[in-house]
Amino acid sequence: MDEIIIYKEGENLKDKFSNLRFSYQRKYKLFFAHNYNQIGFVLNKGADILLFYFKESLDDQDRIRIKNITLNYPNASVCICSDKKFALDAWKLDAFYFSEYPILSDSLMSAYKRYVSKFGDGDKELVIKDDGEVVKISFDKITYLQADGNYTMIHQKGDRRNIQTKQLGSFEVLTEKDLNMVRVHRSLILNMRNIKSVGNKQVSFYQSKNLLEISASLEVKLKKLLLGS
Repeated sequence: MDEIIIYKEGENLKDKFSNLRFSYQRKYKLFFAHNYNQIGFVLNKGADILLFYFKESLDDQDRIRIKNITLNYPNASVCICSDKKFALDAWKLDAFYFSEYPILSDSLMSAYKRYVSKFGDGDKELVIKDDGEVVKISFDKITYLQADGNYTMIHQKGDRRNIQTKQLGSFEVLTEKDLNMVRVHRSLILNMRNIKSVGNKQVSFYQSKNLLEISASLEVKLKKLLLGS
């Protein structure tokens, strides 16, 4: 079970982030700490922990505390949430992740997905039933999943596809297990690793001839994602 701590000295962030759903598949516990001593209670349990350390401006005391955690609790992954000028400090302190202010729910989700991708169960296959058979599909082979009413079309390299009588939301766990799997639209999950090109409202994939037709707005969004902007 994942242990997640959201800490900010002197402020309880429960009202802001308590409704955030980190995972629909993995079990986790969420702790909100507003006093540094409260962190130790969870750290000393020995479980794997993702700690979100909120501080708009890091001072020497914060640096000492974070360094102490990274050195003495190898089971803890620290995500520093601070002003962007402290990004270099995060690297020097061997933080797992850095997120700059203002901190949005998407930032916390991105950190959690990286955490799951690095420390998760390592399962990189999608297991489905197809024509009465159990079929395993490697994540690397998937190009995209597309909603079609109450069905989901799983497209693969070589222009193979499987039809599943499940809504697309049932497959969102893929975005937790592999950072390259991104839900870019309510009806579409893309494997960013397998995208060959994006342009003229079309997406082409490696080892596939068929093109995916997209809207102009989604084209702009995909280009930004691929460029990391």
